Amino acid sequence: MMRPYALSGDDYTWKNALLWGNCRAHFNKAIASERLSDWVVHGAIALIELIPIIGQIIAIAEKFLYVPILQYVVDKYYRNPKSKYSRKYPTMEASCTMAIPNISGLTKSEESEFRKALFSKECDNDIFTRIMSAHRRGLSFQDREIVRVCEEGKKHVILQKGVRGCVAAAAAMVASDCIGKGIEARYMNIGHDQDVCNILREHKLEPVITERVAFGSLQAILEKGGPAYISVTTVGGHAIVVDKVLEEGVQLRDPYHGWQIVVTKDAFIKAVDSEEVKLIQAKKEKPGKRFVPQKGQVYTAGF
Repeated sequence: MMRPYALSGDDYTWKNALLWGNCRAHFNKAIASERLSDWVVHGAIALIELIPIIGQIIAIAEKFLYVPILQYVVDKYYRNPKSKYSRKYPTMEASCTMAIPNISGLTKSEESEFRKALFSKECDNDIFTRIMSAHRRGLSFQDREIVRVCEEGKKHVILQKGVRGCVAAAAAMVASDCIGKGIEARYMNIGHDQDVCNILREHKLEPVITERVAFGSLQAILEKGGPAYISVTTVGGHAIVVDKVLEEGVQLRDPYHGWQIVVTKDAFIKAVDSEEVKLIQAKKEKPGKRFVPQKGQVYTAGF
């Protein structure tokens, strides 16, 4: 099976090893790569193999070594960012492989085998590493933006299922708070506001949407309607649950790391990336009256 940074089997010849053919091949891969990790690894190998004698020795050994040391460095220091906090990361699910054809360099048969294997939780470690690495783990809120990590157990905190499962997890946390007991987040590959509303309705909750909330008005709305789902831009498009505005910052729950934290107000405003924010909260349906919204209908609450 091909390793992520290995060349084609046809490239590993005595001629290429002795006459800098492997060096040239890695250089070409570095130039053509779209990912920083690929550029770093292929570029480093090309530079090492450019050195006379040493380069030939490395090129001959490369076919058998598959650059495990360099790949380890990239996996550890590039794909898993350093943080002074103990952070969890999204679980690996079948939804993670959707909408990213060839991003990990898998063949169609390998991709198919990987998706099947995930459901049985038995997966070839090499394929698993390549898919997981393709998503490039990040930090949702930098260390310097975090005031403190809250104690566990005081709020329903859910770690999202899959690297694109933030919407489902954030919606589940809002629903759990309103119901008074924890519910399990569904598997979902990306999502939108309508998906949040649908998840709340599945649990007999009425979605309450408030448009264009200025930061100064946020706490009053949270006190009246409870925790709210909002969209942010901390790790690309992302979804979190905001709990309250404190003197020291903003308390929120982030499904990407499965924790509750307090971040600085500046960090929160930066993450929202707007002077106003859209909130989605939940309230229980009135007894005896089933809430059945029309498809596409949006319910906006004014506070």
